[in-house]
Amino acid sequence: DTHNVCKVQYAFWILALLVKLCQSEQQLGKPFNPLYWDKVDELAKVTEGTKGENVGLATHNIFYVFKISYKNEWKMRRVMDFIINSGCRYVIMYTFPILLCVEEPLDFVKDCTAVFFMTQMDDIEGGDSREMLEMMSRLKFNVLWGKVAANKYDLSSVEQEHRKEGPRLTSQEVVYISKDENKGKFQQQADYKDCNGKCLWDHLLSLTPEPAPKTPGP
Repeated sequence: DTHNVCKVQYAFWILALLVKLCQSEQQLGKPFNPLYWDKVDELAKVTEGTKGENVGLATHNIFYVFKISYKNEWKMRRVMDFIINSGCRYVIMYTFPILLCVEEPLDFVKDCTAVFFMTQMDDIEGGDSREMLEMMSRLKFNVLWGKVAANKYDLSSVEQEHRKEGPRLTSQEVVYISKDENKGKFQQQADYKDCNGKCLWDHLLSLTPEPAPKTPGP
């Protein structure tokens, strides 16, 4: 129908353009934000001269088979974020008026709503979203848990290595975790123990915090 000039309804095309101009920026979901990924890189780094490894260099398995560093995974996610929330987002924004101008009245309303619904399916809002400091703290715990699990769930076998090489929590992360309103977010991590009953979360918190790296401004 989009190739049939006789099917085009210019009133619907103008209306779709007005919808795009007035609502598309809000209703099409959040666009690609490079500052978010820059902040991920900054929070993952350990400042030069301090003990502890860059958490981005730690590796994990995807689908239990492919080993990849977190740094490379973030690069892949950044590219995919750009493709979907920049490239595809703008393709939809500028082409959906063409699609809608050949629709029947009922289909026009339905498809106009559907376009906005589909583009927001991957957005996280409200109570389901997590702060950057929470995600980094959980990630560093996952790295520790991976080392312990690889050594028969014995913390003592990797404790000295982890104290020396890290990754450890930054002072910003320790302050965030210690707040009363945030303690419940890490209850699951606090329940993890090694084969001798040692709490891995307490071990991670006991390490001397490193100076927090500077994060880029908004």
